[in-house]
This record gives sequence, C-alpha cells and structure tokens, in this order.
Amino acid sequence: MLSVSTYLRIISRNYQRRYFTVFKDTIKQIHLDRNNILTIREGTFSNLTKLSALFLGQNRLTNLSPNLFMDLSALLHIYLNSNQLTRIPNELLEPLHHLKILDLSSNSIVEVSPKLFDIASRTVTIKLANNRLQSIPRPVRNATLMGLDIRNNEISDATNITYFINVTDNLLLDGNPFSCDCSFNDVREWIQRDETSRDACTWTCIHPVTMETVLAKDLAPEDTMCPETTTNPTDDVMNTEVKPSKGNNVIEQAEKMQWEEIPSVSHNINITHYAFVSMLNGWAVPLVIVVVFVFLFVLLFFTLILAICLCQTNQRIEKLTEAIIQSRKTPTPIKKAISRMKDYSSPRRSSDNKH
Repeated sequence: MLSVSTYLRIISRNYQRRYFTVFKDTIKQIHLDRNNILTIREGTFSNLTKLSALFLGQNRLTNLSPNLFMDLSALLHIYLNSNQLTRIPNELLEPLHHLKILDLSSNSIVEVSPKLFDIASRTVTIKLANNRLQSIPRPVRNATLMGLDIRNNEISDATNITYFINVTDNLLLDGNPFSCDCSFNDVREWIQRDETSRDACTWTCIHPVTMETVLAKDLAPEDTMCPETTTNPTDDVMNTEVKPSKGNNVIEQAEKMQWEEIPSVSHNINITHYAFVSMLNGWAVPLVIVVVFVFLFVLLFFTLILAICLCQTNQRIEKLTEAIIQSRKTPTPIKKAISRMKDYSSPRRSSDNKH
C-alpha cells in the first residue's frame, strides 16, 4: 500500500487513465508538465478525491473540457502555465472550493469571465501574466484575493483595477499599456500613498496626448483627475416644480419665474438644425414647381434649336438638287430621276397631281 503522500510523475504523453485509477485513494500530486500534451479527455482525473496538486504546464493544450475537474474537490494547486489556451470555460473551476493557486500565465487568453473570480477566497492567488488580456472584469460577487498577477498583458483601461486594489493583498500590474487618464487616477493614488512602494514602483502609463511612457509615481494629481460633470441648467429649470401659495395661483407663479438665457453651443446647434429642416419642409412644394418649369423651358429651347437646324438643312438640300438639275454635265437620266423625287417630295405638286 502506498503512503498518503503519493507523488506521481508522468514523463510520457502516452499516459493511461489506469495509472490514476490504481492510486485513486492515495495519490496527492500528478505531474504531467513538459509532455507536449495536446488534449486531455473528460474523466481523466475522475474519483481522485485526495488529489491536491495538478501540474499541466508547458504542454500544448488549446482548450479544456468544462468538466475536467469535476471530482477534484480537494484540489489546491493547478498549474496550466505555458500552454496555448485562449479561453477558460466558466464551469471549469466551480467544483474547486479550496483552491489556493491557479496559474494560467504565458498562454494566449484574450478575455476571462467574471465567474473566474467566484472561486476566489482570501487565500487564492490567480496568475494571468503574459497573456493577451485587453481588460479585466469586475467579479459578479464580492471576492477577496491573496494575489492577482496580470503583468504583461494589453490592458489600457484601469477602471476595474480599482476594485482589485481594495480586495487584493498582492497586486501585480506592470507591463500593461495603461492610459494616463481618469481611469488610472485610483491606481496613481494607491501607488503614491506609501513612500516605500512609491520609490520602488516602476509601473508606467501612456500619456493620451503625447503618447509618451510616464512613471506612475511621477504623475501629478491633475494629470489623472476626472473632469467634473456639468449639468445643463435647462434641466433644472424644466424640472422645477411650481407650487401654489397664498394669493398666487400656479399661472401667476409661472409668469414670475425668470428664465435665464443659457449659452449652450450644442443647444444652439440643435435649434439651428431644426429651423433649417422646417424651412426646407416649407419650401419643398414651390421648389419642385420651379424645377419642373426650368426643365420644360430648357426642353422647349433645345426643340426650337433642332427645328431651325432641320429647316436650314432642307433648304441646302433643295439648292443642291436644283444645281445638279441645271448643270450641263449631269446626265439626263439622273436629272429626270432627281426631278421625279423632287416632285414627290413637294407637298404642293403632289396635291396638284391628285386633282
């Protein structure tokens, strides 16, 4: 019989499930790292109720079955670092109520679900460094972490980082292209709050205007101060409730209210826009009538020009035929033929022939 601290290292990717079944009641650790494993079948680790550490790092895993850790309620440490994972199924970590370390670093994870932090307890550390995260979500439920490592990702908006500042003992953020804007204000205050951490901190952010990298500890408060939100005074006036008082009714009070002229650029633009649209609607019918008349006038003009050109062409043809007939060089048959054609084409002569 093996001892309760059974340690099993598999050094071949051709491992068999029966290896785990034999030691299911005693095995505590399984090392499958550095084996070039492409996939792990669902149920591979079933009934390993004593397993506390699982090492799957430095393989070639691209995805994980949602039920892969279904029976591993005693699991404390999971190492999935240095694989090719792009996402983590939401159901993967639900059975793991005692987890202390989840290492997902050095993968290709683009985003994580807020449910990832539902398993979080005061003693858990989540490592997501060296991935492709563009944001970090706020947990659905309140969660506290021992540590969160999101170094060397692609996070630019630090809005949700504020939450983890307050609930995480060890927060690592450097290596992200944070923007030195309003979302980074709480992070700046947190860094500059303690002199010891401020002097040693090398966290940076990118200035939104100059695009230069700036040390967070050197930022001035006004560099990341959120602009004050201003309300439109028209909203206050419009929402004013007019209450009747002695001697004055509601109408009298409304007449006595002083309406201030609000110099709002956007308001003036909207008024100009609506006035312009209304003006176009009033001119629509006359504008169409004018366009139709202009079109008809142009059409009539070109028709007259065409008729004049045709008349001039007809006169030139008559002069040419007359010259051919009177010419001595023209053969007689041709003269007769032209004379006949001319007689047929002449309206007067054709009518005389009928009579």
